[in-house]
Amino acid sequence: MEDQTMIKIERKTVEVLKSLKIVERESYNEVIRRLLDNYLEDSLELNKKSRLKIKKGLEDVKKGRVLSSDAALEYFRKK
Repeated sequence: MEDQTMIKIERKTVEVLKSLKIVERESYNEVIRRLLDNYLEDSLELNKKSRLKIKKGLEDVKKGRVLSSDAALEYFRKK
């Protein structure tokens, strides 16, 4: 219990947290952690090199320059 901190939150906030639970047994901490993780993931800014790699990958997909799942499996089987 050393790594825990107690905080006071308003009843309205508790109701919002309850409504955001995916499953009944999910703790408020898990709900808050999930919200923070989602926010950070959505707000993450990729560097220029990563953005260019993603853009090229999307262009390849649009132009059909990708392996089918069967071809990919065959490729890995040969390795």
